[in-house]
Amino acid sequence: MGIKKFTTKEYWDETRHAFSPFPVTTTPFAPYLEKYLPEKTSFRCVEIGGYPGTHLTYFAKRFGYHPTAIEYSEHWKDIQKLLE
Repeated sequence: MGIKKFTTKEYWDETRHAFSPFPVTTTPFAPYLEKYLPEKTSFRCVEIGGYPGTHLTYFAKRFGYHPTAIEYSEHWKDIQKLLE
């Protein structure tokens, strides 16, 4: 009995074309996040399945956190573009 795959790289490569990068300034969760999370440049955040990177970008720009993405797709470099 092997590990069951829930998705494939091909699936994520196909669906990524539906996303077009945009400037990340907020998120629908902003009121809750801003209420409870501190601004700390020493904090880190990790997103598993990080593409397209909007959540990581928000945490980095709004709170000063150091972002890390764990991404299955080969298009992880697109996340870097949002952080620039």
